[in-house]
Amino acid sequence: MDDAPARVMALDYGRRRIGLAVSDPTGAYGLPAGVVAWKGPLAGGGPLPPGLAAAVKRNAPSLIVVGLPFLMSGRAGKMASEAREFARAVELQTGVAVAEWDERLTSSRADRDLAAVRGRGRKAPSSGRRADGRHDQAAAALILSAFLQRAKTLGGDDNPDRGRRP
Repeated sequence: MDDAPARVMALDYGRRRIGLAVSDPTGAYGLPAGVVAWKGPLAGGGPLPPGLAAAVKRNAPSLIVVGLPFLMSGRAGKMASEAREFARAVELQTGVAVAEWDERLTSSRADRDLAAVRGRGRKAPSSGRRADGRHDQAAAALILSAFLQRAKTLGGDDNPDRGRRP
């Protein structure tokens, strides 16, 4: 019998890049797992980027968490609406269940964390430094870690609220 937690994957949706993260072997936190470059948004249910389909196949997650960048007011703006449409396409085209997660402020936290690692205090990376994708996969790891912590707090796999859309 395999007692290992199921693999969970997170996606940080963007119009140029999609950050990827996967759960660690214990299912306690998210680990950066790469970036898929693309030109979004999906038009009329178009195909997912090939790199994303390959990453899902390679990691074989039982659940994919897609971050929704809600406005600070809590409302869904244009990017959150695009991310929600993207989440639906991911679920339909991969056959893997998708949960949506409120990711407000995740990008700014990823910027601060990366700047701290580089020893630059709280200075956010310039757009040129963001182009390498470290920011996107760091944001995906933050999304996944927050989701996993919330699932653990609510009772893990037995909780009926796990994976519900906000």
